[in-house]
Amino acid sequence: PESLGTAGTTTVTSVRPPATTLPATTLAPGPTVPTTTAAPPTTAPAECSTAGASVAQQARSLVFATVGRSADELRSAIASGVGGIFISSAAVPLVADGDLRAALTGPELDPLVAIDEEGGRVQRLRSVLGPLPSARELASRSEDEVRELARRHGEAMRGLGLNMDFAPVVDVVDDAGDGR
Repeated sequence: PESLGTAGTTTVTSVRPPATTLPATTLAPGPTVPTTTAAPPTTAPAECSTAGASVAQQARSLVFATVGRSADELRSAIASGVGGIFISSAAVPLVADGDLRAALTGPELDPLVAIDEEGGRVQRLRSVLGPLPSARELASRSEDEVRELARRHGEAMRGLGLNMDFAPVVDVVDDAGDGR
């Protein structure tokens, strides 16, 4: 997290990485768990303070709102000052039609805009970005292939206005039918 300034004794932090960095993942053979190390920031942290914000405004900045099919609902959620927007399956047309990008042009600080785009069976953007293989399918590919596929898919998602993916980092399956 980056420190965005202080308000009294409260430090405000951002969990969003700078747009120019991608996390570096090290995959180890055997039963060890993969580790992730964030690349050093290449841009200065944004300056932000909640000193002038009311308690209600500060509380709203910690909330994620789920939006449906309505562009008005999306604009209203962003204007309310929530810290994040969750794009449900019903809201995917707002992403595809560019309504999400248009709605994000106004706020001083963009909210986190998240979707559940795991690949395989859980892929909200399949109709927009095409199919994304499941983790089980990706396990048979080289690390470089997986990184490149993830990079391209992440960049395409960012181009649509999304900046957070609720995909799992590690998935555990207990039968051959899971994780397709």
